[in-house]
Amino acid sequence: MKNLTLILMSIVFLSFSLKTGNEEWKTHETKYYKIEYPSTWDLNLSGQMNTKFMIFAPTESASDKFKENVNLISEATKAEQTLDTYIKTSIEQIKKVLSGVKIIEDKRIKNNNDEYHKLVYQVKQGAFNLNILQNIRIVKNKSYVLTFTAEKSKYKSYLPTAEKIMDPFKLK
Repeated sequence: MKNLTLILMSIVFLSFSLKTGNEEWKTHETKYYKIEYPSTWDLNLSGQMNTKFMIFAPTESASDKFKENVNLISEATKAEQTLDTYIKTSIEQIKKVLSGVKIIEDKRIKNNNDEYHKLVYQVKQGAFNLNILQNIRIVKNKSYVLTFTAEKSKYKSYLPTAEKIMDPFKLK
């Protein structure tokens, strides 16, 4: 059930508006991880919804009701928990709890010494049709779920910046 809590918390009313271009970037670094993000975005370290951080892009207009975002949630896992079993359980729980779930991408990524699972899916959350991209890692009995959430209609326009934030994300 913890997997479900992580997933739901990753998508509930979070948002992130992405802009491309020659923006300056900021770095947020702890002894556990490092992430970079556009300087026009807001970093939230409040721990809201059990996140390690949330990065919000500026709203597009006064009528923009959903804020696209990138966030990180982490929790302890059982010693025998593998990435494969974690993903399987997570997908089962997503389908049981959320409505209109459509899995778009479900694959393992290996880059040098880094391995994670990329999961992309669509859901209906209240009035919002959302696209969710998650990079999921299990390291030393701990899960790290890095999530990008956007309205379905805005997902493709934000994706290049989301990937620029998420792809170089490193655990220490």
